[in-house]
This record gives sequence, C-alpha cells and structure tokens, in this order.
Amino acid sequence: MESDKTVTSPFTEQRTRSREELRLDPVSREGHQDSLRRRRAWGALIGLWLALGVLGVWIIDDVLSGYREADARVRSQALVYAKMVASHDRFELEMADQIIKSLLVHMDDSLFNGQVSESRRVAFEALLAEHRARLPGIASFTVVGEDGIRRFGVVGKNFTDLSERGYYKVLKAGQDSFVSPAESGLASGKAGIHVARAFRRVDGSFGGLVVINLAVQDIFRPYYESLGLEGARVQLRSADRVLIAYPASEELAPMTPLADALTPLLAGGKERGIVDDGAWVSAFERLQSSSVYAEASLSREFFRHEPDRAALLALSALFAAVLAGAALTRAIAGGLRAHTELAVAYIDQRRMTVRDKLTGLHNRYYIDEQFVGTRDAAIAKGHSVALIFVDLDRFKAVNDGLGHRAGDVLLREVARRLHLAGGEASTVIRLGGDEFVLLVDLGPAGDDEAVRVGATCQRILDAFGPVFDLPGGPVPGSASVGAARMPADGLEWDELAHKADVAMYHSKRTGRSRYTLYQPELEASLEMPA
Repeated sequence: MESDKTVTSPFTEQRTRSREELRLDPVSREGHQDSLRRRRAWGALIGLWLALGVLGVWIIDDVLSGYREADARVRSQALVYAKMVASHDRFELEMADQIIKSLLVHMDDSLFNGQVSESRRVAFEALLAEHRARLPGIASFTVVGEDGIRRFGVVGKNFTDLSERGYYKVLKAGQDSFVSPAESGLASGKAGIHVARAFRRVDGSFGGLVVINLAVQDIFRPYYESLGLEGARVQLRSADRVLIAYPASEELAPMTPLADALTPLLAGGKERGIVDDGAWVSAFERLQSSSVYAEASLSREFFRHEPDRAALLALSALFAAVLAGAALTRAIAGGLRAHTELAVAYIDQRRMTVRDKLTGLHNRYYIDEQFVGTRDAAIAKGHSVALIFVDLDRFKAVNDGLGHRAGDVLLREVARRLHLAGGEASTVIRLGGDEFVLLVDLGPAGDDEAVRVGATCQRILDAFGPVFDLPGGPVPGSASVGAARMPADGLEWDELAHKADVAMYHSKRTGRSRYTLYQPELEASLEMPA
C-alpha cells in the first residue's frame, strides 16, 4: 500500500503561521479565567455579606443600647419624680404639724379639760378657722381632752367620744406627734390623713391633743396637677390602696398588679425603692414616719418612643441594605451564570477547534502550547522529553481500496493503540490525515535517554503488529517513526519538530515500519520524495 503523495512536513506550513494562531489550550486558559472570575465574584459577595452582617450586628447593638439607655433614664427619672413629690407632700404634713405647734403655744389645760366660756371657745374657733385658711385642704380642726372627748373645733360635733381613734391612743401612750395612715370617709367622705400632737402639762403628763384632718385630694392633688409630667402617673398611697392619683379617678383605686409588687415593700416599712412591672417603672418614698407613700410611675412605652423611632429607621436602613445586597447578589450571580455559559460555549467551541472530531485527539492547533507546557514542566523537574512523529504506511491504499469508512475506523484504532503504547506520560496528537505526534516525558535526563526513546518507539511499532479489523476485512498495518529529544536536540518547537520530521522521513525512505532517532547526518534527507 505505497502512498503516491508527496510527503510534506506538516510543520513547514505551521512555521508560516503566526505563533499567536498556534498558541494552544485556550480552553484551559478560558476555564482558568472563568474560575478566577467566579472566585473573585464570590469573594466580593462573601465580603459584601460579611460587611452587611457586621453592619447588622452594629445596628442591633445600637438599637439595644438605645433601649437600655431609655430604661436607665426612666428609672432615674422615676426616682427623681418620687423624691420631688415626696418632698412636697412631706412639706404639707410638716406644715400641718407646725400649725398645731403654733396653736399649742396659746393653749392651757383649761381649754382641754376645764370649763370653757362661750366667748373663749368662739375666739379659739375663729383662730382655728384662720389657721385652716392658711393650709387649703384642712378638712377639720379638733381639740380633744384628756378623756378623749371632743371639746370644740372647726367642722364636727362637740363632745363626741374620740377615745378609740388611733391618734388618741398613740399620743396618750406617750408619743408627742402622730401622722395616721389615710383612711376613707374622714374628710367629708374623702380619704383623710390625721396629723395630731399632744398637749403636755408642765409635769409632762398627757393633757389632751389637737388633731387636723387633711383631705388628701384637696391638699395634694393640686400640686400633682401642676407638675404636668409627661408619661408619668403620680400617686399618694398606703400599703394596700391608692389614695389619690393623677391622672386618675379621684376615688380610691383598688390594688393593681403594680400594687401587688409594692405591697410587701411598703408593708415592710421600706423607706424608698423602685419597682418595675414591665409596662411601668415606679419609684416610691415614705412620708415622714407615716405609712403613707409618694409614688411616681413612668410609662416605659413613653420613654421608648425615641428609641422606637431610631430602631425603625435603623432596621429600615438595614433592610434596605439587605435588599440591595440581595439584588447585587442576584445580579452578580446572573452575570456569573452568563459568563459561565459563555465560557462553556467558548470552551465547547474551542474544543471543537483543538480536538480532532474523528479520533477525539488534540489536533495540530493544540501542539504549540502543549509543547511549551510540557517543556517548561520538564525543565522544572530536570526531565527529558521525546517528540515522536508517526506516519502511517500505505494509508491511501486503505482509503482507495476499502473506502473512507474503513479509513476512519483505522485512524480511530491507531489513536487508541498509540495511547496505550505511549503510556500515561505521553500526549497523542493527530496532525491531520495519517500523521500523528507523541510528546513523551522520559523522566530524569541521563545517558540512557536514547535507549528510553528507542523503547517507546519500538512499543509504537509493536502496536501496529496486530492486524486491523476493518469493515472491508482485516488489514495489516505499519508506520514510519522519527524522534527527537529535548534538551539534547534543542529546546524550541520549530527546531525539534524539524529534527523529528527528518528522522521520520528517514524511516520511511529506508523501508518503512521502523523508527529513527535524529542524528545530524540525517539532514541530507531533507528533500523528501513521494
């Protein structure tokens, strides 16, 4: 099966092409660039979401800090209001006690326990009325004798037995003054507080008392109304009930959940303190030595209006940033998908360009860059590389005699056998027609390189030993093989390709079905006949 074609080195044409056209493996390069784009894009997205996460943590911490500051402010303000209200209420009780003291200076035992003339009684009742006018909220004045019987006063019935009243018992037992708990119905049907002081004879014995009944709503409520405290509720209370509250009903209020928390504190005689039931923060302070307390309750919700607005704005900004981040993520992901689809399409197209459709091998356009990569890797490792040209003998006779289909089957089988013969360290390339190239990593450079190249070439020739089963029947096969070595025969592709081509031509000229290793004296065979 002698070929009648002129054997022309495929590299003669190749040397006329620009190196850029033959710069191979753009597929790997495009895949690498696509991978870099993806890594950079995902790195940017990860950075973006980390930044959003940090921003979110900062915003949430700032919001919580605003609420903590509001809670601290409401507790501090409650304590200030309670003290302010207690100071006022305490002053009112002290003023009532001072009025009694000023009256006792002008009183003697006869007014408490003797016969009082009508004119003297009227004079003292006028004096009591005058003092009552000094302190709005005084419901009544009463002078009580040693025996507990009311002698006279302003508002009330004379000669009433008051010996069972708490203030009488306490003062007769030896205490000089007394402030009662608030009691219902003692001040014209309103809650009242008794402020009483004992009259002591010269020998110190108990001679009677003067008691003022204060209408708590009349004496304390006007001040509460004048405060105008926003978000606050002011109360005067005992352990078990609210006496007056502003803003609230003037009627005695039943116990509330807040009172449930306050009751044990007030009943235990605690002077001052603070209670937090979640919705309200309440501070309280006791008035003098009584069981009456001033209380200021502040709405937590009122003090949270500003942090609520700040939280709404901050969380809205965070939500907008997250939406923007999501939109950007979608855009980048979409761009990546588009880039990847383009890269895949490009890779598929390039594979079609650099791959031989018939055999699946790389084609001539893959050679240059593959050679450069193999060369550089070998140099880095100190290895030698063989460049082996294989040209089928009498291939045209197969095509002409059995048809192109048989020729195609033969080429595919040759490609398979060359892969096996070259081994894992080889790359098989179809140049075109019946011409193939193998790039073989020979391992570490050494004196036995020629032996290793020869062994590889012999395996290639042996691969053609078994007949080829083709559609038209079995056909024997053979090939002419030529090899050059790197770095022994050169480092550049053009030089090595020329030398391997010369060696392959020598094999074909001297009988075919053999291999030749390049020697300088083979250059005389450059004129290659058909």
